[in-house]
Amino acid sequence: MNILYVAQQALARGHFDEAVSTLESAQHKVTIKEQAQLKLYTASLYGLCREKGIDGALRHLNESVGCDAQIVETPLYKALAWQLAAYQGESLQRVRAGVAQVLSCGQVLAQFHAADALVVSG
Repeated sequence: MNILYVAQQALARGHFDEAVSTLESAQHKVTIKEQAQLKLYTASLYGLCREKGIDGALRHLNESVGCDAQIVETPLYKALAWQLAAYQGESLQRVRAGVAQVLSCGQVLAQFHAADALVVSG
């Protein structure tokens, strides 16, 4: 998806709102499964904001499932879910168990959110 590149470039320039807007505006032009992916990436952007992004991340994470229930099986979804759980007070032991597979999945973005979940919870 070229739209991800455009959003990444906006984020690299420090334009968070532009990156979110880019992903959100593209959701009206793609299939429902692609919408789920875009919502997941939008949740990831909010996840980068740490505590300040919890509400936005949670909203977009839930919306992604509304578009495609299978998205819960992806490493990025799992990592974001555990990251949000950590910010909401989940124990280190549970977070560690939850992110174990994500940390070895080879997807850098998912690994980042999983690592943040560990830092926050422990």
